[in-house]
Amino acid sequence: YPMPLLAENNFLPVFEDIPQAVLAQARMMVLSYPHNPTTAIAPLSFFQEAVAFCKCHNLVLVHDFPYVDIVFEDTRGNGEQIGKIPETLNPTSVAPSVLQADPEKTVSIEFFSFSKSYNMGGFRIGYAIGNAQLIRALRQVKAAIDFNQYRGILNGAIAALNGSQDIVKPVVTTYQQRRDTFVHALNRIGWSVPVPLATMYVWAKLPEPWAGNSVKFCTSLVEATGVAVAPGAGFGKAGEGYVRFALVHEPEVLERAVERISGFLKSY
Repeated sequence: YPMPLLAENNFLPVFEDIPQAVLAQARMMVLSYPHNPTTAIAPLSFFQEAVAFCKCHNLVLVHDFPYVDIVFEDTRGNGEQIGKIPETLNPTSVAPSVLQADPEKTVSIEFFSFSKSYNMGGFRIGYAIGNAQLIRALRQVKAAIDFNQYRGILNGAIAALNGSQDIVKPVVTTYQQRRDTFVHALNRIGWSVPVPLATMYVWAKLPEPWAGNSVKFCTSLVEATGVAVAPGAGFGKAGEGYVRFALVHEPEVLERAVERISGFLKSY
C-alpha cells in the first residue's frame, strides 16, 4: 500500500488515512527521511508517532536513512522550504533518526548507506541498526541472496566511521552550494521552487502547461535541450505534477542547464 506524501502534509504520511483492511494484512511500514524525491525532513515527533502506531498495529518499522548527513542550514527567511523545520534541526546537525524515538529498538530497524555521506556510491556498502530479532532475520536473508563485500571496501567503510567526521562537511557544503545556485537560477527565470533543507535534489512543481504530464515534460525537455530530469510520476501517483532535479553537477553546469530550461519554457 503506497502511502501518499502530499505537500499539504509536509510530505509526511497520515497514518490515520491507512485503510483498516490494509492494516489487517500489513506486517511492515517503510519510511525514508530525509526523503527522496521530496527532500522533506521528518521531525522527531513524527517518528515518535510512527513508532507508537507500529507498536499498536504490530508492524515492523523500517527506516531507510541514506541522507542522514545531507542536511543544510536553517533557511527560514531565504525562501519557501519543503516541509516544516524539524524541532531538532540545527545548522550543523544530522537529521532525526527513528532510533531516537525507539531507543529500546522494540519495533524498528534503520538502514544507513556510505554512498552519500562518504562519497562511496557504487561500492554497495551500508549497515543496519535495530531490533536484535530483525537483525538476525536480515543476516539470514543476506546469507541466502549474496556474499560479503570485498574486504578492502569494508576496511574503507570502517575507516570512514572511525575517522574524523569533519570529512562529511565538504560534501554537505558542496550540495548546499549547488542547491543555492540552482534554486536561485530557477527563481530568476520565473520558476519558483521551495528551498530544500536536505538531500541532493530539488522537488519542483511543474509550471503550466505541463502540470498534469511530468513524463511528457521530461521527454520533451531532454529531446530539445539535453537536460535530463526525473518525472514525478515515476515516484508514484502523488508525484504527478512534479519533477526531480538532481544536483550532481558543478554550479556552472547547473546554471547552463537552467538557461536551456528557460529557453525551452519560452517555446511553449
